[in-house]
Amino acid sequence: MVSSYLRVDGMIDNLNMITDMIVSQNEQNFFESYKEHMLKVQCELVTVKKSVTEGYNKWKKDERLKFLESSIHWLRGEALTLCKSLEDIKVQNGKLQQEAVELRKENNYLTEYTRATKRENLGLKRVIEQLKDPKNIIRYVEAMGGQSIQGLTIGD
Repeated sequence: MVSSYLRVDGMIDNLNMITDMIVSQNEQNFFESYKEHMLKVQCELVTVKKSVTEGYNKWKKDERLKFLESSIHWLRGEALTLCKSLEDIKVQNGKLQQEAVELRKENNYLTEYTRATKRENLGLKRVIEQLKDPKNIIRYVEAMGGQSIQGLTIGD
């Protein structure tokens, strides 16, 4: 029995060693599988982060495009409003230029009329000054063909 006991004891020791080796190998395999799995998870995280970043950038770009499109729409409306205003101003400018031309003509006419009247008044003033001299009155009457001048007083 001792031999049986020693054999069984040797077998149990062998089984313990085999079990320890199997557990150790399973732990090693588990650890390697875990490392491999975590590496895959890490790679997936990097891929997901990259995908999210690209999506965010695309979203931002889309937001920027929407903003730019709305800006273009607003600017187009402003341009149309300015074009209409410009056309109205051109029409008004044309009317004002025509009015300015007419006013210049009227001003030129009135200036010439005023100058002519002034020249005529200066001429009449000279004649009146000359008619204050009695000799000139006589010459004037003779030049008129001897007609009498009523209401003309000499020596006033």
